[in-house]
Amino acid sequence: MKTKFRKLFLIAAAIMLISVIFCFSVSAKDIDASGECGENVRWTYSGATKELTISGTGDMENFFFFEADGLYTSSPFAETDIKTVVIEEGVTSIGQTSFLNCYSLTSVSLPDSLKVIGNNAFRNCSKLSKINFPNGVSTIKGAAFYNCDSLTKLSLPVNTTVIETEAFYDCDGIEFVNVPHGVTRIEKSTFAMCDNLKSVDLGNGVTSLGYGAFAWCTSLKNVDIRSNITEMEATVFYA
Repeated sequence: MKTKFRKLFLIAAAIMLISVIFCFSVSAKDIDASGECGENVRWTYSGATKELTISGTGDMENFFFFEADGLYTSSPFAETDIKTVVIEEGVTSIGQTSFLNCYSLTSVSLPDSLKVIGNNAFRNCSKLSKINFPNGVSTIKGAAFYNCDSLTKLSLPVNTTVIETEAFYDCDGIEFVNVPHGVTRIEKSTFAMCDNLKSVDLGNGVTSLGYGAFAWCTSLKNVDIRSNITEMEATVFYA
């Protein structure tokens, strides 16, 4: 038992050490770096411009994320001073927690090949002011843009079918939301705490509104409902 525990401890320590090395390689000022972030996906970073480029084919890796005594992630990009992210054609997903706490990130370019944006992918990227979603994006996972309070325009892709819990929680800058017709449910707290949200256009596929979906949206004045809502949980529009 002790031997097994010791092996598990050493494996965990090795993972954390590799993570620290990766994070240092990206966050160190004026240093160029590169590495892998998926089976067929690589990243390159320019220290001079603070631009990160993701290239290759297929899915990015899903990075570790623990929330106990605080946030922890193994992403080599999280909590760094990256300003610009360019994801090239061929990449199909953004891994979870990839850009968590990138407080300097202002610009993201996404490819037409992208289909999934992972959990907490851009959480707390407070300077990210604009993002153009390609039409191929079908899934925006939980808390993907949590507390991205500089986002001012949110035009969701026409082919989106899933927007998970707290995907745009506390995005104070958003004033208008259009929900694509393929989305059938607005999950719990998806747009909660969006203080400046004034108008929502619910696509004709939406039939269910989750708990607190638009709670504490204190500026919300207009909700255009085009479908038959069959389920509305508590505090959907609580303010």
